Amino acid sequence: MLFEQIAFDHELSRGIETYNDKVGRWWHGQSINASHRYAYRNIADFIRASYSRPPGLIVDYACGAGNLMSRLRRRFPESRLIGVDGSAFLLGLARTRLARQGRSALSRTTLIESTLPNFELGGVAADLVVFVFPNIVPCSRGENGNSWARRLSRRDLEMARALARLRDPENGRDREEQAATFASLLKDRLVSRNMRGILKRGGICIRAEYGNAPRDEFPRLELLRTEFEEGSLCHEVDGRTSDQWFRVMASRYFRSGVMEDVYHQSKDESDRTGGYFITVLKAL
Repeated sequence: MLFEQIAFDHELSRGIETYNDKVGRWWHGQSINASHRYAYRNIADFIRASYSRPPGLIVDYACGAGNLMSRLRRRFPESRLIGVDGSAFLLGLARTRLARQGRSALSRTTLIESTLPNFELGGVAADLVVFVFPNIVPCSRGENGNSWARRLSRRDLEMARALARLRDPENGRDREEQAATFASLLKDRLVSRNMRGILKRGGICIRAEYGNAPRDEFPRLELLRTEFEEGSLCHEVDGRTSDQWFRVMASRYFRSGVMEDVYHQSKDESDRTGGYFITVLKAL
């Protein structure tokens, strides 16, 4: 199978180019297996049940091959959709998938090829942004956490440093691990800031992310980092506060074989079981 031939650390270090090559092909194969098909259908049904009236504009952030977007197109035929992704290969598959639904599906859907985050997308004023099974490389080769930091506030940077220094009671943290955690927090925080800029005030962001357990069972440190990354952290950590962009409205957890995506990359046996959790966030 293709994923066995991929050295993920090497491939992801190539930046966005790998999504038109090995990782893009791997992801396409994963996204159409039985576990993913069921998960996308479940997520689309969850979103449809959350709305009494169709949202006017939906943005599928990192839409990939359009697996969720095509399902949302069926459930919200009158809504306008924008799909954004950095892979021309995956967007081509998305366009083909939408074309099978007829001209009206394509005419009410805009596909944008762009690395993410993209702050030129600000001002879109979407009613709904969806962010599902993300695996974003948000920078070109040669960029690092310093370039991401320039777009975040001093309060956010101080909070990220504090969260990177914290450790689980049973595990120490050396400087290299702290630096990697700090960079990861900044990367994911920046993506959330970008999505908040796309949404209108009061709009909804729905995220579906891999997890080994329901959100309310997360260890305290994992939950703090998750809330910081998604922009919903609303209390102090070591006397520090961060900018809050969202409020958590709901969370649901589903066991699913999609967790194998994580195992393929980590080779950690603990990542073979789990599923995904859906989080509903309201833009403040």
